[in-house]
Amino acid sequence: MLAWLLLLSSASAGRIDLNQASLHELDSLPGLGRSKAAAIIAHREAHGPYTRLDDLLGVSGIGPGTVRSLEGYVTIGDKVLASAHSRPPANEAQHPVVPSAVAVDPNDATIVELAALPGISGPRAEAIVADREKNGPFESCADLVRVEGIGPATVAALRDLCAVE
Repeated sequence: MLAWLLLLSSASAGRIDLNQASLHELDSLPGLGRSKAAAIIAHREAHGPYTRLDDLLGVSGIGPGTVRSLEGYVTIGDKVLASAHSRPPANEAQHPVVPSAVAVDPNDATIVELAALPGISGPRAEAIVADREKNGPFESCADLVRVEGIGPATVAALRDLCAVE
């Protein structure tokens, strides 16, 4: 009963408990797709409950960028989590984040502009540009799912920040 109340209280705050979340709930988080969500659940079942956000680094396919993207979205019980990796690693410093007040067109945007979007790190921004050069322009922002590492949850988080002209 207590676990259910904690899940309910964190859900009402718009956050998801890592130790209680379903595949669907995890899949809805920025930076995660269905395969990463499934890997989080499999790791939780194999190794026991998470005690801190950085425990996710033990999950195959999840690195510091993904962990940072989950800050503020996940809890353990009623504790909102932050990562020890809150600062970007040196290899991501080459992609400074420059916030934008206007929608970004993934067909024209630079790597720096793309990396400023929520759930899009420097390496994902590079992947978007590489995909665009290889496969041609995106017909809509929803087409970003064709880029490896970008799933429906990330695209949903970009809804108001992405526009194909």
